[in-house]
Amino acid sequence: MRQTTDDTTITDLPDPHCGGDLTKLLRQHNSASAIRSTPWPFRAADAPPLAWWRMLPADKFRDAEHLLLRATLDKVAVLRGKSWIAALRGDAAASIAVALSLMPIGTATLEVDIAMTAVLASALDGDAATALMLSHVLGRAALDHPFATELAASWLAHNLRHSLDRRRFSQAEAAMWKALRALDATSATHAGDRA
Repeated sequence: MRQTTDDTTITDLPDPHCGGDLTKLLRQHNSASAIRSTPWPFRAADAPPLAWWRMLPADKFRDAEHLLLRATLDKVAVLRGKSWIAALRGDAAASIAVALSLMPIGTATLEVDIAMTAVLASALDGDAATALMLSHVLGRAALDHPFATELAASWLAHNLRHSLDRRRFSQAEAAMWKALRALDATSATHAGDRA
């Protein structure tokens, strides 16, 4: 059992690093929502908007949080390339490209928080591919709390709700999933080389 911040318990769920198995992640999400009888342990007020991507599940974002995310990204000045500027202005493909350029994400730095907040904002705009990207990163990043599985599953479910065909990925989503899987394989190979 895990303790939440308000001393309630949540039953332990399977390994948060599902290795890209989509059906396993969906089963974890379904079991998580059935098991959890306590409220989500974090609120938007607990952290600045740039940290929300790694703290809040999809269903905790309302219009107010969405607007605050966009306002926060509008205030960010970037000294990097055009893809960063496009990502901050709401270009979903650019936000994915920026996030991919930072992979693998080991720790949450300011650069990672800005990039992933741009991905989050595009996911909240209804872009299914960015929700898939967010799910993938959350399932693999080292977070400072034990709820990575639940967060990843919430964004995968969000992806499926916003996908054009709920039974399968679109071409763009399938291509992204394939690229993310290849990135996982490359990371695993490099980790094996270091061992």
